[in-house]
Amino acid sequence: LPAHVSEEARAAAIELATKLARFGLGGGHKCHGFTLIFGKSKELLRRDAKGNCVYGESAQDDFNYAAKGQLKSILTPEGFAQVKAGGEQDGAMVIDSQTLMLAAANFFVTSIGKGDRHGGGGRHRMASAVSQQADGCFVVKASEGACGTATKPPAANATFDVFCNRKVPEKVPVVADDNGAAEEAQAQISDTLEVAPTQMEELEELDQE
Repeated sequence: LPAHVSEEARAAAIELATKLARFGLGGGHKCHGFTLIFGKSKELLRRDAKGNCVYGESAQDDFNYAAKGQLKSILTPEGFAQVKAGGEQDGAMVIDSQTLMLAAANFFVTSIGKGDRHGGGGRHRMASAVSQQADGCFVVKASEGACGTATKPPAANATFDVFCNRKVPEKVPVVADDNGAAEEAQAQISDTLEVAPTQMEELEELDQE
């Protein structure tokens, strides 16, 4: 992991992705795919001296929560509501890896030259590219086919693409065996990473609205 991506952030990323993919956005609505970028949010949203974005920007200003002073932790009910609103938009969500604040949604990476050209489409290449930028990011990407709801769960073989400051992702299952999807997902991120404690129970409580 990059030094600025904590074990807590890594665990939160997998737990949040698992929750979104398995239970959707509420009201029986599933995600149409999503990308979660955990990294240095200020750097990812930085603009140069001419006011041009360096790495990317929200297509709609309303979803640049940092600029609007509307930062909320993804582990709070308000923050999770913000995540669900962001999940309805195209583009990625940017979460600060130190504070777990949702900094932006509807975020599009402007430079994808470093991205993997062979593993998928535009969303895949964007996730691959941004994981290698801004001093490295931990990125979880889910296709629409990997997403479901509580009543219509994703397929048993559905997977996330997880990019940890690297071009090519690791495949992590969305739905695991009866021992728990969250624990299985975290265990398969990397053979060299320790398994961090799960936060699924806390996140599920936030969705009881």
